[in-house]
Formats: sequence, structure tokens, C-alpha cells
Amino acid sequence: MAMSEVERAFVSATYTLDELRYQINAEFRPAIEILPDKDAHTRIGCLRALSIRAVAWLATFRRVDRGEHLQAHFAGVRSLLETLVDMMLVSQDPTDTSAMQMYAWEQSALLEHMKKCEDYYTKASGRTILMASGPSVRYTDWIVKNKDTVLALRKKYLGATTHPNRNRWTGKKAKKSPKTPRGAPSRGGANRTLYDDIEQVETEALTKDSRRSETNPLGVYPLGKTHTLLYSPLNWGTHGSTLALLGRLDTDGVTRTAAAAHLFAAELTIHIFKILLREAGLTDQLDALRATAERVLNRFAPLIAAGHVGIVL
Repeated sequence: MAMSEVERAFVSATYTLDELRYQINAEFRPAIEILPDKDAHTRIGCLRALSIRAVAWLATFRRVDRGEHLQAHFAGVRSLLETLVDMMLVSQDPTDTSAMQMYAWEQSALLEHMKKCEDYYTKASGRTILMASGPSVRYTDWIVKNKDTVLALRKKYLGATTHPNRNRWTGKKAKKSPKTPRGAPSRGGANRTLYDDIEQVETEALTKDSRRSETNPLGVYPLGKTHTLLYSPLNWGTHGSTLALLGRLDTDGVTRTAAAAHLFAAELTIHIFKILLREAGLTDQLDALRATAERVLNRFAPLIAAGHVGIVL
């Protein structure tokens, strides 16, 4: 059966995103791999580790290469969006503090998870002796070994010895300033959301990066616009709790939307690597990334113009 124009456009979008994956692995990762700082607790090491998540998602996109894989595509785009926000937050901090704050939150969340698992096997009512006698040991061992270190990290970087009740590692909103001060975590108002972090990084990027055109050849990615227009559909397309997006799409709508996810994945990945290459001082690779970006995004242009790529709402 012959493919429709929309299906051919999706195949082209899939091929183009995979070309970006190939270029990153061939041209940029070798330079990144020899960076001396691979410690994720440091600024450059954290940026490097975050960029590897983007590479992993590109490899995933290569495997989910049909329009009906839309939910996986949306999960990938949402993760890449959040990764880019984190990359900008870490890169805009000239110290290692933001990287350590992220690490402290990760370890704190892991400790809470281990405690819940231990409790499930050893304390919850109705559990049999057989269930309580085996798996809980490894959770208890981890807690005993790491608890003091995690509590110290919490106190220094998260502002308390209890796990923060939030899904973001960036703390609370400051009471009088929209920006969280560097260094000690804010004990201000409500928990920060992803959009709060986007407002912060965009304000700083537009006032600083836009004036440094020689080190910012790809411009500033419109995070606020992307979040406003796409974050809810990305969640709808990822979560299994409703049919808010998927229940309204016909076959062509699914395919067009999946192709759009490939476009956003390409754009986000390009900007993720822009930040890493720039902050690591890899100027030759940054120039090569600009050429790659132009080639990749130019391939999407006719697909967009023909109406074969776009989020269908």
C-alpha cells in the first residue's frame, strides 16, 4: 500500500532526526568524551551528564519510528524540554552550586524512596514474614550507609534535613525577587515550578546571551512560548490517565503530531549541545553544530510549509 504525503513526511522527519543523532555521535561526542571533568557534581560535569540524556533520547526516537509511537515521542520531547531548562540553570551559575543542588535533591529523593521500600517490607500491616525477610535488607543497608551524607547534603543545599516537598530541585520562590539567589536555597514562598525556572533562565539569557552573538550563534530557544503552547499537550500525550489528546486524533493527525515531536526533539537537542559546547569552550565544534542545525532544520521547513508537521489539537 502506497504511503500518503503525511506518512512520507513523517518518514522524512524520522530520517532527519536520526541524521542529527549520527552527527552528534560522530562530530561532537568524541570531543565531549575527552573533557577532563566528568564529575556530575561539578558545573561542566553536570552539563555533560545532562547532554547524555539527550543522546539517549535520540537513540530511543530511532527505535520508535512510527506515528503510532506518539506517546513515546511526547515523553521524549517533554524530557528534552526539562533537560534544556536544567542545562540553562546550571550553565548560568558560574559556580558548582547548582550542580550540587541538583545532586543533593537526587540523593534526597533516593533516600526517601529507599525508606518507603524498607517500610513496605518491614513495617506495613499484613505483610508476611517471608516478604519481610529478604528484600528489605538491601534497602536498610543503603540507608545505614548513606543517610548521614544525604542529610548533610540536604542541610547545605536544600535548606533542611527533611526531603523537600516538591518535584523540582530548584527550591522555593523568593518572596521579593523572581529569581532564586545563588548559593543557599531560598526559604521564600511557594515551591518553584518548571515555568518559574523558565522565566528565570529566559530573563538571564535574553539580557546576557543575546548580547554575546559570537558565543551564541544559535540564539535563545523560546522556552516560555514552548512551555505555554506545548507542555499541556505533551503531558496529555504521555500520561495514561485521559484521552485529552489521543482521543481526538485520526490517523493523519497522529502522524502529523508525531512528526512535530521529531522537530521539537531536534530543536531542543541542538540547543542542549549548544550550551555544553559553549560552556566547555569547544568553539570549533560549536561552529560545526551551527552548520548541522541549519541543515537539519532546513529539511523540516518544506514539511512544515506543506502542513504535514504540526501538533493537532
